[in-house]
Amino acid sequence: MNAQTLKREIETEAASALRQLDSDEFLRAAAGGEPTTQALLETAAASEHAAAMTFETWIQTESDTNAQAAFERVAEQEHTHYDRVTAVMDAIGVGGTDTDGNGNGNDRQ
Repeated sequence: MNAQTLKREIETEAASALRQLDSDEFLRAAAGGEPTTQALLETAAASEHAAAMTFETWIQTESDTNAQAAFERVAEQEHTHYDRVTAVMDAIGVGGTDTDGNGNGNDRQ
């Protein structure tokens, strides 16, 4: 396999994955049923929170300082994404932002 063939294969796979993300079935699955604005935003907030917490954990357990720095950048990016989603939720008055079930409604750590 040469570089051009590999590039075409990756682009084809990516295009297929993007089509799936744009499908109604994906939206229903992501929302856990009917893809309402509230359900999708709550799912997005939970996903961003989980990603941030994953990278926060990796920062603590990684010994390579370059990897730690990369994880820190990504964790902050995920926190920013979470903040954007919850700001939209607040602006349109939907849902809570309680991603870990503790009832405080604000789980940015």
